[in-house]
Amino acid sequence: MVHLIHLTDLFHPHGDPDDHFDLATVFALHKLGKISLDRVIIDYPPAHRKGDPALCAVAQLNAITGSDVPASVAPKSKEGAAEMLLRCLREAVTPVTFTVVGSATAIASALTAEPALFAEKCAAIYLSGGTGVETPGGELEYNARQDPAAYAAMFSAPCPLYWLPCYHTIEPGLHEKGGEFGSCWCIQQKEILEVCSPAMRNYFLYMLTQSDDPKYLRYLDNPVDFQALAEYGEGKRRLWSTAALLHLAGIECESYEYLPIDVSCSDDGHPEWAPDINDRSGKYLFKMRKNDRPSDDTFAMGGSYHDEMLEKLRALLGAL
Repeated sequence: MVHLIHLTDLFHPHGDPDDHFDLATVFALHKLGKISLDRVIIDYPPAHRKGDPALCAVAQLNAITGSDVPASVAPKSKEGAAEMLLRCLREAVTPVTFTVVGSATAIASALTAEPALFAEKCAAIYLSGGTGVETPGGELEYNARQDPAAYAAMFSAPCPLYWLPCYHTIEPGLHEKGGEFGSCWCIQQKEILEVCSPAMRNYFLYMLTQSDDPKYLRYLDNPVDFQALAEYGEGKRRLWSTAALLHLAGIECESYEYLPIDVSCSDDGHPEWAPDINDRSGKYLFKMRKNDRPSDDTFAMGGSYHDEMLEKLRALLGAL
């Protein structure tokens, strides 16, 4: 059983709705007994975010699933945030897996402070961020550029690291491109909303409408606003971390794999990697087995990777 601590930049009003889809996914895996979701830790909100940490979303999913997963907000200082993670590791009875879908600042600081503790108590880290292939003159991906040095430090982790670049590459002008080394895929939101229970539809609508209703638990029991459901169902949504969450839960997938690599990363956030034919490094790179998307636009929907991710996600979230 994987014991998971989910590190996320989850806010209300949202910064990007993908974080709420990821949160629902880890709760579904927890509810179905695929993992033990031990804690959710939310980034301290940076100045550019209009929302504060969405503790309400964690409370909503606890109510829907009958769970009691604790949630914390990382302290504002990176030293305080690092100490929070180190305390979680020290107190862990069994090794812990981390998912990093927001800033890497806190976990990188913790790694630097006590690498031996991570070697002993961290089963794996799943890192979402960056690009798998660098294009000359291209820009850093959002998560990587929040703290390039922290992102770079992740590649020296003394525990297994599963790296999911958000995009295959980013070309000059911030043109984000899909491809075999990019985990991004896209849904039309109705593809998920249509399989959800009324309470889960309200969970998503509370977030998507950026509701200011303070009764966020009682909101789940409201009649579903089908006009809003139809409106927001037409929206497209990029998702980046589904392949990490399925893999850590032991759910077999045919459309992607993790390639053993040797990797290093400069402090300004630019990694260099090569295949590790002996599989000794403990570092693994997401790779689509078949790059059969209809185009390299990350909003293009189709191909075996997209289809499998959609099938798995519908089954998970439809179970709540």
